[in-house]
Amino acid sequence: MRHLRSRSVRATLAVSLPLLLLSAGCGEDSTPVPDQDALARVEVVGDDAMPELRVETPVTVDRTVVDVVREGEEDARVVAEGDLVAMDVLAVDGGTGDVVEDTYEQGERVVLLADPASTVQGLVSGVVGQRVGSRVLVGVSPADAPSASGATTPSAGDGSVLLLVDVLSASEVLPGPEGEELPAPEGLPAVTEAEGGELVVAPPEGDPPAELRVEALVQGEGRPVTAGDRVVVDYTGVLWSDGTVFDSSRGEGRDPFTFQLGQGEVIPAWDEGLAGVPVGSRVVVVAPPDQAYGDQETGSIPAGSTLVFVVDVLAAESTAR
Repeated sequence: MRHLRSRSVRATLAVSLPLLLLSAGCGEDSTPVPDQDALARVEVVGDDAMPELRVETPVTVDRTVVDVVREGEEDARVVAEGDLVAMDVLAVDGGTGDVVEDTYEQGERVVLLADPASTVQGLVSGVVGQRVGSRVLVGVSPADAPSASGATTPSAGDGSVLLLVDVLSASEVLPGPEGEELPAPEGLPAVTEAEGGELVVAPPEGDPPAELRVEALVQGEGRPVTAGDRVVVDYTGVLWSDGTVFDSSRGEGRDPFTFQLGQGEVIPAWDEGLAGVPVGSRVVVVAPPDQAYGDQETGSIPAGSTLVFVVDVLAAESTAR
């Protein structure tokens, strides 16, 4: 997936929040006994839009515990594991009461997959099973927010972390494209689906287009993605020159790719070409060199290459407030 990045990825909340949770607290030795009624020592105070946690420290938990402060509406979506979730999170060191991270103060809400493979287990445990619109208080055990490699013993407490989470919205990550299949576009390589979900892209023929080209193979029925959205996709990329596959998120042991659209985390062809594409769509994106890597050789991609991507747009959530 590194092939998709045209420059260094900026530090986004989707990365920084789990890292902060993984490294909360350092200093002198202290080994308090875990408190099984720990959340009774935590009070939510302050303005509803800018909450604070008043903590009787140290608060320690030996297993992650969740308390629903406010429940969402009965007809709201219930978050399932694997969903793409938009939320606000206030993270506090259970030992010191110090704020570790506060997304309420930032210009964007954080959007993460409710998947322990990519997000801290304690945060996943806090949101899975909750209705959109809920506010939950989570006491995250050290096992579910393990100390960062090389971190020293916490100054107070045992490394437990307290989270206040507002679940703002959530959507299912589709297993594949869903919508109306469209006729194959003229002048572009044929795309077929092999057994097991692998895509086969026929070697392109003729001269590549000089301009960015985006064509739908399946027209999704979800909302169109816009700049600022965090988007989940599956993709396969091939060289126009000979059809060689240079990268793919599909296949056994591979996960969909998640990025923020319009923020330079991917090549310009994606930032421009995927804007407006509805969730559920499968599109072919043909990226000329000036919309991809130009005259720079990148991994197995020769300099000056035109690239062909088949992209399935599986989910999107806005980071905008």
